[in-house]
Amino acid sequence: MIDKIKRRFSYMPRTMFVLHALLQAGTVPFRVGADFAYRNFGDTTGVIFQGDAFTSSCANADKFAYGDVHSPNRENFGHVNVPSTFEETTNLVRKTEIETNAHGVTNDEFAFVGHRDDFTHEPLDECPVRIRLTPSEPEKLGSVWHTQSIEVFSGFECGFRFQITDLSRACNKVKDRNFGLKQYKACSVHGGDGFAFVVQGNAIGGENEGHSYGSGAEEMGYGGIANSIAVEFDTWYNPDLGDLFMDHISVHSAGPFEANHAGIATQLGVARPHPLADGQKHLAKVRYFPEIRYELLPYFTATQSTLKYIKDNEEGRRMGTLAVYVDGDDEHPILAMPINLSSILRLVDNAAFVGFTASTGSVWEKHDVLAWYCCENPPCAHSSTFSADHRREASQDDNSGHVDYHSQSQDHGIQDRIIPDRSTTADASFVP
Repeated sequence: MIDKIKRRFSYMPRTMFVLHALLQAGTVPFRVGADFAYRNFGDTTGVIFQGDAFTSSCANADKFAYGDVHSPNRENFGHVNVPSTFEETTNLVRKTEIETNAHGVTNDEFAFVGHRDDFTHEPLDECPVRIRLTPSEPEKLGSVWHTQSIEVFSGFECGFRFQITDLSRACNKVKDRNFGLKQYKACSVHGGDGFAFVVQGNAIGGENEGHSYGSGAEEMGYGGIANSIAVEFDTWYNPDLGDLFMDHISVHSAGPFEANHAGIATQLGVARPHPLADGQKHLAKVRYFPEIRYELLPYFTATQSTLKYIKDNEEGRRMGTLAVYVDGDDEHPILAMPINLSSILRLVDNAAFVGFTASTGSVWEKHDVLAWYCCENPPCAHSSTFSADHRREASQDDNSGHVDYHSQSQDHGIQDRIIPDRSTTADASFVP
């Protein structure tokens, strides 16, 4: 039987490599492939955590602690702040304080330009275990990657549910310099910087860890990663980078040899505004078609930087279409563009690694990934399930507003991964 399986997959080098390892271990999976699906992250098999990324179950409950990357809500809002800054003029002294906008705090001094009225907090009770790319703390940088690469040139699809909560609050306190009288106090709740879904051709972990770990703050963790394409979900306005003033989604790449970055020079297509850091759960899908999809022409966008990637490389690697869908609208992408991934990425066996990066700077917020799936040769079997789950979660609160998250977090039936879980005992310092 084993010999028959070997002969069957002899024409598939990359699959055969994985199969060989399984045969050596005496185990043959029902289906060999790169597809995977995580309804939540109660099991992190096949996921590599880097930097400040970890898992969280929202509630401060040690019963969820497992592995070496789990933290039961380790943020302490009362101590998450940065040193105050002072500005002085002839008549006035301005003091600026930044801290996490804590639960239960009533703010009645919102006046800054850029303040968000739609922010919410992460739940304090139990929730399905999620990936936290960054905690709600300043100057954090995290990334998460799937250990198994997927074939992308022939088409792929990745969908994920995300939530951004617990934003920082900046307050200006102004006094009269001569008499010490308080003039006014004005605050703004607006976190940063955002996260990105990244497809890259560099190996993950070990000696190659530097290739999968970019710069923080406005670069959102993907800046500095060469041979990559990033779909960024940007929540902070950086005018020097050519950002939109509001939350927005855009695509960035510097090609196979240059370092990617968040500036306008690498932006492929026009950024599209969309609410991101409003505390709501959002569903995003990134799909690459290996051909031009004419029904998506009304959503096409391009910049000068896109032109060098709009070309055919060779037969079998012709120009395709990249589309980004948000919040369950599978017919109308928020943006689409004609590109050829084989001109952007240099890959081994046409296979790339997929994952997420995120960062905070002098302002901050939690960047959480709640669920994630990817497949080669879409449509994916799990796509409709994730859309249904998203709609169900949006309407599941009972009259008290409570959701029984723990009962949902036990379902791992659709996971299809072949990398063993190498997590270790939880760090005791994470458990109160």
